[in-house]
Amino acid sequence: PSRSTGLSRWQVGDRLLQARLEGRSIEDWVAFERGLGTLPSGALGDQAIAKIAGQVGALVDRAAELGVGGGRGSHEPVDVRLANGTRVVGTVPLSLVTGGPGPALVTFSSAKPSHELRAWLDLMTLSLARPEMHWRSVVIARKKEGAQASDYMLAPADTRPPSPEDCLSLAMDLYRRGMDEPLPLFPRLSEQLTRNAKANVADKWRSSAGSPVPGDGESDAAVLVYGQCEVGEILDLPARPDDPGRPSEIGR
Repeated sequence: PSRSTGLSRWQVGDRLLQARLEGRSIEDWVAFERGLGTLPSGALGDQAIAKIAGQVGALVDRAAELGVGGGRGSHEPVDVRLANGTRVVGTVPLSLVTGGPGPALVTFSSAKPSHELRAWLDLMTLSLARPEMHWRSVVIARKKEGAQASDYMLAPADTRPPSPEDCLSLAMDLYRRGMDEPLPLFPRLSEQLTRNAKANVADKWRSSAGSPVPGDGESDAAVLVYGQCEVGEILDLPARPDDPGRPSEIGR
């Protein structure tokens, strides 16, 4: 029930966020949600509206500060071929109108490593497709009070290797390996180790008592592959000779 309530609250907040980003008013959103029956009646409804509207307002304000434009934005076509022959074809939505072009993810969700990975992949793809442009990639997510934002800018390849092609080749290699075998890559644990290889990551593998966010080792997939093991057993997994990448290649 609590998970359902959280999901419903997120859906309501996300609809308001998208409405505000597209230039619609809170009043229009309230009328829409009341029609759906998703808001409590009376004073409880007014309290819910005020709380969600405040959280969304912080996200919208931060988006404006970082140059996110209103409306749905344009789409940048990409068609690039990697050194191993892999062809990457598609479009990347562009939402930044000031401070440099690029994609933006503005979400009512709390910040997650997957958001950062998405922004990084979009940035690498655009930088490979059109290297003459100074692309940016922005992530704006919710925290308890206000908005949490990340802003990524690619440095010139000759001063900060690896190149966008190297990064995409590595990501594609990992994707293909992951289709054939389970990889010891985890959303919270791997992200923390990337930032600090000596960090204490026990709480990323198993959540502490009362934490609403489960650890990576508590997911059904991790238990299926690794059983009820502790984080030390994961950290002690030996590297294989054919493992892709090098430690110097880790990072943004």
